[in-house]
Amino acid sequence: MGKKKTKKKKTKPAKQQPEIKPVPPNLPSLPPSGRIPSFEETIAEQKAKQAAEPQRSRGRPRKEQPAEPEPGPELTDTAIKAGIKIPFNLWAEANQLDKLKLEDNEVQELAAAIKGLVDFYCPNVPVPVLLWGNATLTLAAILTPRLEKINKIKKEKEKAAAARGPSRATGPGTAPAVSDKFPSVDEIHKKPSG
Repeated sequence: MGKKKTKKKKTKPAKQQPEIKPVPPNLPSLPPSGRIPSFEETIAEQKAKQAAEPQRSRGRPRKEQPAEPEPGPELTDTAIKAGIKIPFNLWAEANQLDKLKLEDNEVQELAAAIKGLVDFYCPNVPVPVLLWGNATLTLAAILTPRLEKINKIKKEKEKAAAARGPSRATGPGTAPAVSDKFPSVDEIHKKPSG
């Protein structure tokens, strides 16, 4: 076998590119020669501002301190103490053990620690949250002793009623007591003798 003959490629003549015509730049008109008062005044103001501001050295810019938040309402000690007492009171009620409730000195110690934690971890709590939480916990602190008194009175009444024995008190499923003034059903339907 012989060598293959390769065809010679014909080269095309280079395309001629159109001539590029230079476009004159749109230069602003030059200021008139002489003194320009507004320009010189602007430069003087800029130099005065630069002189007034302290110049920073080159390098990494300094971190700016965040602005201090305005002091808003805080949780009161009464609200914190009431909030601490709530879970222990519920625990005592569920197990019917009054010894599970916290004493005042225990509540005082816990309140100081919890106030510090709240101030540290929640400094920017929205105002409505604080106000509602404060109102709820204060209301719980006010109502808790009153509810305990009501429950105590109810228990005393139940004990007194149990000690007296069965009563003529009406309740669901019982008939009202019959008075001596009204005749009984038998008397009404009784036929007169005679």
